[in-house]
Amino acid sequence: MYFSSIVSIVLALVGFSMLIKTSVDYYDSQIPYWGVNYLKAFLQDFLLLPLFGILFNVLIFKLIIPTKKVKRQIRWCLRWLADDSISMLLFALGWRRKMPSLEVMH
Repeated sequence: MYFSSIVSIVLALVGFSMLIKTSVDYYDSQIPYWGVNYLKAFLQDFLLLPLFGILFNVLIFKLIIPTKKVKRQIRWCLRWLADDSISMLLFALGWRRKMPSLEVMH
């Protein structure tokens, strides 16, 4: 049951130790650049990309899917790309009138 969690933690520790080993091999003049690049990657992965994903899903559910001006095939494709959990969140917040379907699209 906890196997995947343990494997994830072990792999994260191995990756972190490899990262530290690589950073020690840099010259002193390159260390600040490494730190800035690491901080930039961290901010992109944990702050910007989730925000863009949420914004993308909200735009799909609020603007594109309810509009009849967009072709049905495009709406279906965008509904397939959108995240169902955001759809349920919008429904729970009252920003969507229709309950999202829970069927899995293939």
